[in-house]
Amino acid sequence: EVAPEVLSIIARAITAHVCAVTARWCVRWLLGLSAAPRFDMTIMMLERATSRELAKMFDAVSAAADGAPPGADGEEDVLDELRELRKRYDA
Repeated sequence: EVAPEVLSIIARAITAHVCAVTARWCVRWLLGLSAAPRFDMTIMMLERATSRELAKMFDAVSAAADGAPPGADGEEDVLDELRELRKRYDA
């Protein structure tokens, strides 16, 4: 389970530091985090302030992803999953 406070801190850190080079890593990391037990329940119970922080984080990741260099040959591009991932975080 992921504590709401942890999601808030993660959102602020990613928002402040994501760039084109790290966008793929952020998406992979957020995909992994969303697989935590009871993740969906945690998201449903978030306070508005934390939901807004997550929305800002996804805005920042999306902006950074627009300038991301191409992925490695043969690597599935996780940036294609960004829209669905944002829905999973309800952001």
